[in-house]
Amino acid sequence: SSAIASDRNLLGEAKAKALPGYFDINHPVRSVVRGAQGIGRGIEAFTNAVETIPRLPEYIRTVKQGGDTVAARQAGLYNAQDVTVNFSKRGTASHQADAIIPYFNASVQGLDKMGREIVNNPFHLALRGITAITIPTIGLYMINRDDPNYKKLSSFIKDNYYCFPKGDGTFIKIAKPRELGQVFGSLVERSLARWADGDPDGYWGFQEAWFTNFIPPTRTIAAPLIDIGKNQTFTGAPIVPGYMENLSPKMQYDETTSIPAIAVGQALGVSPKKIDYAVRSYTGFLGELGIPALSQGRGQTALQRIVEAIQKPYHADPVYSNDLMRRFYDEKTKLDNAAADYKVSKIKSAYYNAAKRKKFNAVANDISEINKKIRKINANPNISYEQKKAQTRELKDKANRLAEKALQKR
Repeated sequence: SSAIASDRNLLGEAKAKALPGYFDINHPVRSVVRGAQGIGRGIEAFTNAVETIPRLPEYIRTVKQGGDTVAARQAGLYNAQDVTVNFSKRGTASHQADAIIPYFNASVQGLDKMGREIVNNPFHLALRGITAITIPTIGLYMINRDDPNYKKLSSFIKDNYYCFPKGDGTFIKIAKPRELGQVFGSLVERSLARWADGDPDGYWGFQEAWFTNFIPPTRTIAAPLIDIGKNQTFTGAPIVPGYMENLSPKMQYDETTSIPAIAVGQALGVSPKKIDYAVRSYTGFLGELGIPALSQGRGQTALQRIVEAIQKPYHADPVYSNDLMRRFYDEKTKLDNAAADYKVSKIKSAYYNAAKRKKFNAVANDISEINKKIRKINANPNISYEQKKAQTRELKDKANRLAEKALQKR
């Protein structure tokens, strides 16, 4: 049905293009809207084609086995849909939930498919998981195990993506299968890190990967608006950075904020950073490309910003994607809370350590100063983009090393 819908959309697009006035310079808004719709239809057609490729052989195989009868064709359609997650399959409850919780039905159907395979053909499932996931995981782990850059990557990225070294300290990342990737891939890699390499943090944060991949999503379509109210993204990071929080809302923007969001924010007295967050949340891929293209940037051209946005989902840099800052500030919070509790109760908890807290606060101040330097560099129009990029990465790496040193002295 999705393929038929796509064909109808493309047919309508082609028909409209054949008519005069489809792109009319005298009606720029209408032309832009039609252009955006055309891009959306093109993306839809591409994703439908990618989804259909692995299903077609299963359809052909089933039809041949059944003697090319009507029943065999119906069975072929069903089996083809079930090769990957069957998004058209849904129950009454999941259909209703899917209207307000994005990807809820897809998650439920993925769990349902794995459950049926465990019950009906566990040997085949295990064989397929070991062959297609475990063996490549072990091979890639052997390549990365002694790479200090790989060890610095965040646990979220290593749990959810295969990471292929590029040779420059960064990695190309490709998403793992959602549920089976954890069972036959990440669990194996985590166990190798813990027991073969003796890493005491081998299983650190692993429960998050299982929660993310095995628990259906609960974020409703209103969640981005709630995030904006809390000034917190779904990952827990601030939407408006701490150094901007004391500014009036309309002044909460930087070189990465889109120019339309700045204009709307100035006119309505609202935060441009929060406007961009809402746009990204509700427009997905188009927002991820459009916002960088329409921002001031750090000296790149619009095309460079778009290319970077396209590359970002497939690129992992341990300087930017690591657990160091999260772990550092988690530790600092525990020390601060223990100190605050002591003031009230006069009881020293296991985390109370005045000297250690003083050192962590000093490191936190140093990291804050580094972030100020980074913002100053990126706001300087007299520095080229390549220089900004190199200097920013160097300073971020310095901040990471400060956090790592503090954590090693725990």
